[in-house]
Amino acid sequence: MNQKVQAEDDLEFDLESYNKAQIEEALGPENKYFAYLKLKREPTDQEAFWHWLQNGGPENFSKQHKHKFFKKRE
Repeated sequence: MNQKVQAEDDLEFDLESYNKAQIEEALGPENKYFAYLKLKREPTDQEAFWHWLQNGGPENFSKQHKHKFFKKRE
């Protein structure tokens, strides 16, 4: 089930894909590296996710990638 949120009359926002991409970034190697530096050990997925949340991950992701998830309405 692909969730769509109405954004404009001719555009829709693909929320499901946006959320999946956020999770991929939060659990990705770059974020895990920075969580590792803070924890001084290998982070679990949950610790990496919390590190991403607490250090501006959602806000930065939105600024950098939000436009990629708007699609023309079919």
